[in-house]
Order: sequence, then structure tokens, then C-alpha cells
Amino acid sequence: MAHKTFISYKYSESLSLRDKIIKKLGEDATYYKGETSDSPDLTDYTTDTIRKNLADMIYDTTVMIVIVSPNMRQSKWMEWEIKYALREQTRNSRTSHADGVICVVKKNEFYEKQGLDPYSWAKLYGYNWDTSKLFNILSSNRNNKKSWLHSDLTDRTAYDKLSIHYVDIVTEDEFLKNPNKYIDDAFNKSQNLGSYTLAKQ
Repeated sequence: MAHKTFISYKYSESLSLRDKIIKKLGEDATYYKGETSDSPDLTDYTTDTIRKNLADMIYDTTVMIVIVSPNMRQSKWMEWEIKYALREQTRNSRTSHADGVICVVKKNEFYEKQGLDPYSWAKLYGYNWDTSKLFNILSSNRNNKKSWLHSDLTDRTAYDKLSIHYVDIVTEDEFLKNPNKYIDDAFNKSQNLGSYTLAKQ
């Protein structure tokens, strides 16, 4: 099932991966609501104008894909985009729902050519993801699944299928193999918000 998506990314680092993701979405890319190579350049616009433009794109989406790159925390807009996507927004008496969010870690192609783990830059001790590379809004939405007793799901099987993280992290390679799986999983969690303690700030 196709979902309206938005890709949050640092332009100087992740433009090529953004384009790979859009291409991989195939026909489902018609539901993509974010920037493309044909989007107007807003560099010289005011902060308010840029914010309004981004809000218009994100408002109607159901899943946000966040590209995790080495210097993304220096981005002027990514953290704002993520927080906007996780909050309910009301327009014309219609309230949007919090988006599902999936983080896609960009690989280091130089490391890959040297036969090294291309994702080691984003890991601790070569295994666990280093959440210090993330915005706090993302790391605060990991390991935040409520207990079965506090979840609003009555179907234990459905509860058990939900990830322990509202925001899961996958590698670029994993995501590009099957983007619809990860997008569907993120959407499913957004439809079961009562099973998570959702951080919005």
C-alpha cells in the first residue's frame, strides 16, 4: 500500500540518496510530497516562507523518511521538519495525525571501497547505533514502546508485532532492498500510537 511520504535530509550530504529512494519507490513516488530536483530553490526566501512551504508539504503526509548522515545535526531544517511531522496539526477544522518515522543511515562509500563497514561511522563499538548522531527528538522515540498492560491494543499478537522503537533505524542498503516494507512498518506504528510514549519535542 502506498503512503504519502516526505524525506528529511541534509542537502549537501544526502541529495544522491534522496534521489535513489525516490527512484526506488517507482510508481509509489507519485505519493511523495517532499522536494525533488524540480522543486524551486528557496535558499533566498525568508525563514517564515521556507517554514510555510515545508509545513504545506509535510502536513498531508503519513510517513517521514529521515536520512541519517554525518553532519545532519548541523541542518537548519531537519529537526524542525521531524518535530512538525510528529505533532498533530489543525487546518480548516481538520487535524493531521503524527507521521510514522523511519531513519535510513547513509553509507560511507569510501569505507565500503576499503572493505570496511560502510556504516561504522554511525555505530558504537561496531554494533549498536550511536544515537548521539541523531537529533534528540529521534533518540527520544526509541525504546519507547509501552508495556502490554499500558498499550491500547487488545490483540496481543498485533502488539507483539510492533517494534520496541517508534523510530527504527535501518541501513541504506537494507532500506533500498525493500522500501515499502519499512514505510508500511512506520505507518503501522503511527496507527497504533497508544502503544508508544511519543516524544514530540
